[in-house]
Amino acid sequence: MRLERRTEMKFHAADGCLMVSQMRISRYIPGYGKSYAAPQLEQIAGPVFTSSGPLNLVDPFRGNELATYPITIASGPNLNLKPETGDSFALKLEYRNDSDHGLHASLTWYTVNIANYIGIPQLDALVSNPALYSGAIIRAPATPQDQQQGFLGQITQINDLYYNYGDLHLAGIDADLGYALETPIGQFTPSVAIAELHRWQSALAPGSPAINGLSRATLFGVGWAPRWKGTAALSWNRGPVSANFAGRYTGRYLDYQDFVSNNHVIGNTWICDASVRMDIGRLLAPASPSLAHSYVSLSAVNVFNKLPPFSYYYTWYDAADYDPRGRFLRLNVGTRF
Repeated sequence: MRLERRTEMKFHAADGCLMVSQMRISRYIPGYGKSYAAPQLEQIAGPVFTSSGPLNLVDPFRGNELATYPITIASGPNLNLKPETGDSFALKLEYRNDSDHGLHASLTWYTVNIANYIGIPQLDALVSNPALYSGAIIRAPATPQDQQQGFLGQITQINDLYYNYGDLHLAGIDADLGYALETPIGQFTPSVAIAELHRWQSALAPGSPAINGLSRATLFGVGWAPRWKGTAALSWNRGPVSANFAGRYTGRYLDYQDFVSNNHVIGNTWICDASVRMDIGRLLAPASPSLAHSYVSLSAVNVFNKLPPFSYYYTWYDAADYDPRGRFLRLNVGTRF
């Protein structure tokens, strides 16, 4: 449901005084949505891979014994997964001119709540919470000595599969601002888009303690995200020729702790992209049915060939936010019938 309020402002004066054209403010009242996501095929079907070796995990059911003995690890799909369900709430405020020129701005506040989130838990979470992950931990029978001490048997296998984690709660603000300006050499449109996330909390199961995934990278768990992300861009358009230059910003976040405990901070980086497009059909053969919609475009990702920052992720860089290829060029030639 949307409520729109239209406000017109017209100022006219003689002798060339300022005239403000029609403006429109659109206000969107709270919107609510429900979601349902079935498990992906790779999460419920396919082969299970196994490996074996000492994991050096602390076993809380054996007096915090360090499991230095070989343990079989099985990884892959889980046939018992349930679908993810969720709901969302959003409020959007938008301001723009009636024309394609001038100021365009919007501000959106949103929350997202997901239940039965699907993911792969950390091994120590499986060992410490066997009741939450049915069948994840397989143990040998307790020896007489184990029984005397009140210990469970040693771990023989950990099924590190996809599981329904519990809950995920997100909240953030998206802001967009742009201004289309006509000049004798074409239309220039500078724009800025900012995404601020102020809540990313997950729980292993409903009712369990919340885990903060905001600006804390993790390979396992119910995801994570930097607090700040954004894009600053400048586009130009004149007839059949257009160009765009944009910088993508990733805010600061704590590096992965899954392999090496550290205080390393990643982020606060800019990656710049550029593109140029020419509608050669409009320029050279506008009357030809076969060529009128032909075009050629050249784009560059990571224009300045900036390498990813170092990370304690197992690939030495954060594969979730960075690309090790450096500068990447793409040339497209095509037409539309």
